[in-house]
Amino acid sequence: MDRAGAGFGRTVKEIVARLGTRVVLVNVPYFLKDPQTSEMIFQGVIDIFNKKLLVWKSDDGKNVEVTDINDEEKYPELYEECMNCREAAIEQLGEFDEEVINSFFETEDYMKVPADVIKNALRKATLEGYAVPVLCGSSFKNIGVQPLIEAVNDYLPSPIDVNPPEITASSLARSSKSKKNSKKKAAVEVETSLPVSVDPKFGCVINKKKHVTSALAFKVITHPIRGIMVFVRVYSGKLQPGATVINTTTGEKIRIGKLLLMHGDVPEEVKFLNAGNIGVITATDNISTGDTLITNALTKTPNQLSSQESHAKLLPIEIPPPVFSVSIEPSTPSDKRKLDNALAQLLKEDPSLKLGYDEEADQTILSGMGELHLEITKERLLTDMKVNADIGEIRVTYKETITSPTAEFSKSVDSAGAKESFSVSLSLDSYEGALDDTSFVNEENSFVLEQDQNIVIFEKGSTPSSVQKALDAPEYHFGVAYDTLLSAIIAGINGSLQIGGKIARLPLHSCVVRVKKWTVPTEATSASDLVQVSRLAI
Repeated sequence: MDRAGAGFGRTVKEIVARLGTRVVLVNVPYFLKDPQTSEMIFQGVIDIFNKKLLVWKSDDGKNVEVTDINDEEKYPELYEECMNCREAAIEQLGEFDEEVINSFFETEDYMKVPADVIKNALRKATLEGYAVPVLCGSSFKNIGVQPLIEAVNDYLPSPIDVNPPEITASSLARSSKSKKNSKKKAAVEVETSLPVSVDPKFGCVINKKKHVTSALAFKVITHPIRGIMVFVRVYSGKLQPGATVINTTTGEKIRIGKLLLMHGDVPEEVKFLNAGNIGVITATDNISTGDTLITNALTKTPNQLSSQESHAKLLPIEIPPPVFSVSIEPSTPSDKRKLDNALAQLLKEDPSLKLGYDEEADQTILSGMGELHLEITKERLLTDMKVNADIGEIRVTYKETITSPTAEFSKSVDSAGAKESFSVSLSLDSYEGALDDTSFVNEENSFVLEQDQNIVIFEKGSTPSSVQKALDAPEYHFGVAYDTLLSAIIAGINGSLQIGGKIARLPLHSCVVRVKKWTVPTEATSASDLVQVSRLAI
């Protein structure tokens, strides 16, 4: 409310119009006239339900003057504004909760309806999505922060009021839908949802087992004195210091250090963190933002956990590929080590940052989600971490694609000493929109590439007869594993797509590669030539 042009009433109307919701005002702004400039300056808020005027006397937010405005004769203007807002809130909530109307009819005075009755009704209305509480303040001047925190506690759902978080586990499945050759087909990773329920005592119960402890590392910071601090929210079980946990992102077993509860910036060492607690893990550098930690609450180790539980991931998120980049190089060779350490720290704290290397330009490239994102990262590197580095201009990362389907192309490479050759025949096409919305992902023997929404589809009948015979036999007897052959073709295709297109040499995006036919010598013992021939064909 301290920004130039801020309009409380206008913004509330926009909330109603744009979000299509009902609103209940919890507090409204209070302005005082500056005697020197005659400007109206935002100084506090009127607490509608408790009938108080809160005025902040300092920018640190600690010195708050509280005035009771329930006296109409003493504060006529404030009393009238508070009563009008209470009237609107009671009429809005009265349509939702009869208890509010019954309480009003006892006195027929809007100012005498108890605050607890209004708050309870607003909490129920908020949980059911009937109405939205609205508060105002200024984070810059620390005005209205305390009422906002109290409103979080009063109106927003507790962990047992909401649906349990999504928990998935990764497992290997066969890419082919044919049961006949399922043992010989390439394995792909699939995500399955685990059953989760909420118990008021144990928190989330994963896979119907109360002894599973799960925690989400939602923030990692490097403190100048305490070192790496991993902020975690415990969703189930009990996390204890010295426990061995599985980082399900990396599969690594980690022995954690002390556990802290933070009171602002003051730490308190604790003997455990229960379900629902938010705390800090110390003395470990193998955990990054977004990692899930799993262990057994009884043994303090991952022992006796099933394979699914050992691979469980809390609230998995997919980070879209970054689109803004800068070049970053140490100012002198002696600065390289400090720059590398600083970048490693930033990547651990923020998984949406990506680091790459441009071979053509011989430059290290730092990529982020936007211009502001990279500006903040640059400021941290140069100012906070005192790194001497040369950082280039921010540029947008563009991609390239084809505009029409290609004909079928074939390439072959003779193998030394072999009568037959390695060959690949393929064609390219492109699509628009998200890959998951296309039919390509549902085609048999389709492989989604990790980068740039490209997909490779091995068409029916593309497998060489010699390899197909080996697949159909009771036991597979071919010089190279079938998975290895497919992986070689995919690797060659992916590498060539990343090298770039003909127009601007930018990585190719949203391409569909259909492998029509491929051959491999019957006496082959390696698939390396398949990588080369696939790259040449693309």
